[in-house]
Amino acid sequence: MMEARPTRRVVITGMGVVAANGCDLDTFWTSVRAGTSAARKVTRFDASELPNQVACEIRDFNPTRYMDAKKPRRFELSILYGIAAARMASTDAGVDLAQQDPDRAGIIEGTSVS
Repeated sequence: MMEARPTRRVVITGMGVVAANGCDLDTFWTSVRAGTSAARKVTRFDASELPNQVACEIRDFNPTRYMDAKKPRRFELSILYGIAAARMASTDAGVDLAQQDPDRAGIIEGTSVS
């Protein structure tokens, strides 16, 4: 017989997003609700030799909105996106994570790269 696990409550108090269709929650949701595609011609590198030259690149992202101007040079873009989304989520929640018990608060991140 299986023992019942104790239930633990989890509360989502804030969200943040960095995506091709919006680098903030409001822009992202507006785009999703409208069914707007973020697919555009690739601009980050020369894709002229590739069979597909269309992608959903993240544009208009400014990492210095979320950290000191010197720090972005230290990290890859995927890390910068995660830091920005985490900062947006904690701001959205009205929570200063530095003031929280680390065993009672946290941020869950989801990402995709294809």
